[in-house]
Amino acid sequence: MKKTVVKIISFIAVLSLLASLAIPASAAKKPEFMLALGDSITTGFGLENYFEGDDAYECDSYITLVANAMGLEPKESYVNKAVNGATSADLLELLPDLSRQLDYADLIVITIGGNDLLGSIPIVASAISGKNITSLGSAIDALTAATPADFAALANNPNFQRQMGTVLTKFANNLAGIAEIIKTGAQNARVIFLKQYNPMKNVIGFGDFGNFADTLIASVNASIDQVCTASGFEVLDAPSVIDVNAVGLTNMLNYDIHPNAAGHMELAKLLASYLGISLDASENTWEEETTAAPETEPVTEPEPETEMDIESDAEATEPSEKSGGCASAVSSTAVILALCGACFVFKKKFN
Repeated sequence: MKKTVVKIISFIAVLSLLASLAIPASAAKKPEFMLALGDSITTGFGLENYFEGDDAYECDSYITLVANAMGLEPKESYVNKAVNGATSADLLELLPDLSRQLDYADLIVITIGGNDLLGSIPIVASAISGKNITSLGSAIDALTAATPADFAALANNPNFQRQMGTVLTKFANNLAGIAEIIKTGAQNARVIFLKQYNPMKNVIGFGDFGNFADTLIASVNASIDQVCTASGFEVLDAPSVIDVNAVGLTNMLNYDIHPNAAGHMELAKLLASYLGISLDASENTWEEETTAAPETEPVTEPEPETEMDIESDAEATEPSEKSGGCASAVSSTAVILALCGACFVFKKKFN
């Protein structure tokens, strides 16, 4: 009797396994409308066929590669509203103008924070050199010439700690405000933030500054983690594919932090894998819709008399308050603690 039961259980297990294998591994839900937000990483700045402005669809940026794989149409079912040089404050200011796009979106992908960090580099250089450095070029010169002891000393520099605390707190507050607007305006959207990578990681010529940059980037990524966790958003680990080969996947040897074509391809592979799809559109199998079609009209270019389309919301609302609420306070504390802790670790490493 016992052997018979074992045989029956084993048979059922085999049937279950075969049934699971019969389901295509690449089956996924196809978004109806994807909205890309953020900075020049998402515009595809510097890539071949990149054109600055509102037409960031011709170059093979990571987000366009993924949109193409999902069969989304530019300006119809896929809109890229990323802006070169955008900081978290810029994105927070822009979002109220995108209420219609947010309402349509069921997938939102965002890169933000890199320009907030770039703005802090002169602060680090001034603290290291003891001079008032304001330009990015002079700051990089000062930082690449600094020694491990110079960076370790920042852990005991109260003026530096205060200034960086201000930068990181502003970023955390802005990020919480961004999350609040997206949660309200895109209640049914899946939201994915990409973490910040380190373009100087092990790149010859940037030495100890590249290592110290890890501490600043870790602080920004801590804020992203905190806010996304509180908001129910998702986080994609971009450093896992870029940091391992920053010299080959970015333009950092030319003092350009942006991913090159190979870097965008790696980011596209990472995002596609996370979404459960292939970058080869012919290999993707989509889940069949089981729900009734929405009552709203399809997201296509409107008739001329509407004077509003998915690329430009004519009825822009006034920017909301840039307060992030309790999530902001939590993430602010987290990033400041992360910065102080990272500085302490860096100091111990070189003492």
